[in-house]
Amino acid sequence: MAALILGTIALTLLFLSLYNKSNGESYIYNKLNKIKASDFEEFIIENPDSIIYISDKDCLTYEKLEKKFIKKLENLNLIKSTVYMELSEVPKKIQEYLKEEKIDINEKYPVIVIMHDGKFTEKVIITTDSYVEDIVDYGDFE
Repeated sequence: MAALILGTIALTLLFLSLYNKSNGESYIYNKLNKIKASDFEEFIIENPDSIIYISDKDCLTYEKLEKKFIKKLENLNLIKSTVYMELSEVPKKIQEYLKEEKIDINEKYPVIVIMHDGKFTEKVIITTDSYVEDIVDYGDFE
């Protein structure tokens, strides 16, 4: 009986994984809490030390790296400090910051924006050549 239950759970998880892939959504899109531009100001007040992962949810190019990134965030206990923002939802404040840093978010590369005390402190552009160890060096998050 236990084997039947475990088999059913494993099969359900497999189908869910296949559904998410066939649904065309990136791995990380399904792992992080999402935030919209309209909620950004309130979010930063409540979460002044945050990591914002900005990407196109339909982009599957970085799935291998995203899996390692999520695992690293979990190991560092940063998963609750990290949110996902759809590329089409980037608020003007972040757009201006990235423009000052000469980052074009229209290139469809994922971008990570790190905030401390409600201020932008770092940004990282993700490419297929990126290494998770280079990405996850954010300093202290409480």
